[in-house]
Amino acid sequence: MYKFSENIVKIVRQPKISYIVINKNNTFQPTYQLVNETAITIFECINKNYSFNMIINVLKNKYKENENIVRKKTMIFINDLLKYKTISINNKNIKNNIPMIGSCDYYTPEYMIIELTSLCLLNCKHCYLGKNDNISINNDSLKLLLNDIVKLGVNNVQLSGGEPLLFKEINNVLSFLIDKNIKTSVTTSGYIDDDLYNKILPVLRKLHKVNGNVQVSIDGNSKIHNFIRGKSDSFERAKKLIIDLIKNNIIVNTAMVVHEYNIDYIETVAKIVKSWGVNVHRITGFMKAGNAYNLININPLKLKKIINNISNVYSDNHFHITTIEENINAIKGRITPNCGCGSLTITIDPSLNVLPCPMIRNEKRLFNLNEINLENGLKVVKDYYHDIEAPSEKKCGICEKLITCNGCIAEGIIEFENNEKCLWK
Repeated sequence: MYKFSENIVKIVRQPKISYIVINKNNTFQPTYQLVNETAITIFECINKNYSFNMIINVLKNKYKENENIVRKKTMIFINDLLKYKTISINNKNIKNNIPMIGSCDYYTPEYMIIELTSLCLLNCKHCYLGKNDNISINNDSLKLLLNDIVKLGVNNVQLSGGEPLLFKEINNVLSFLIDKNIKTSVTTSGYIDDDLYNKILPVLRKLHKVNGNVQVSIDGNSKIHNFIRGKSDSFERAKKLIIDLIKNNIIVNTAMVVHEYNIDYIETVAKIVKSWGVNVHRITGFMKAGNAYNLININPLKLKKIINNISNVYSDNHFHITTIEENINAIKGRITPNCGCGSLTITIDPSLNVLPCPMIRNEKRLFNLNEINLENGLKVVKDYYHDIEAPSEKKCGICEKLITCNGCIAEGIIEFENNEKCLWK
């Protein structure tokens, strides 16, 4: 008998080709090993602790093929799995329990973003959502959605908004996801009062059980951050939240969206958040949508150079600044011809619209959960976004915007709508 490597997160059956999700050395971005239907059958047998001869019998009966041929082909495949340490000999009869999820009828998302509420007390100059309409997901619909997430086997959920910590049932949502062993992240501005924070903290402490984290936005030094966010105390509240979460052994990441108001403060922010004990700092450009529509574009090559230089100076074993190249390489590792939006990643907004991406809003929604449940909706939209070829050198040539759009359909749509010379369609 055999056992799976500890690096194997799960095995996923998808409509066109299935894959193994591998997480090496607890890296942020997993890798995908593509496999065919025969391999999936073998993995199912290994998961059931079948012996080699039992696997041969299953394959022989399924494919009606000569036993010697089946034995020879299977032995080659098993030896390759052993060689690359995907599996090992199970001398101690350890029971395999690798999640095997998915369906040939629809794409099972790897990652789901749930915008619990559009309520937010800030009015950020780069917010892609724009006007705040104060809508929240109703509790009955939320319970159905959470149960469907468990049923489908979605392993990564990001709670977003608006400001998700203002959602009245945030503690119940967090507790449910953590109890179901779903890796959970929370994106927040940190702009909440002390009473609310004290109520949420006990549940946030449990995020370590699922290797979860809290991501807080920091846009500049105190003066610039407060100007961008529209509140004179927003920086101090965010700082207080970050430092206290870290004191409570909660993994904290930060994010900075760069635009004309804070481009000169990128290094300043990196130094600040590193001094606070942040684990990962993400620096990105903005999308021309919502409040950010009239912001002046940042030269992507200039931004890339700045991020790379700062990452080289400040990243170490305890603090990491993500670079544009890392994001592009992650996209190249996908099993889709794009960033995975609408198939490997979906977003649920407060009105229960299912979106391919948080940046691709209502007018391009996939479906609405008030009209159809999640599983059946995914069956209906099955291949639509999965098969769209995202911006790439092949389609776009040497366009300087490609460093921003590469592999990203949302960026491609925005650029195409705002640039009549855009080559991507």
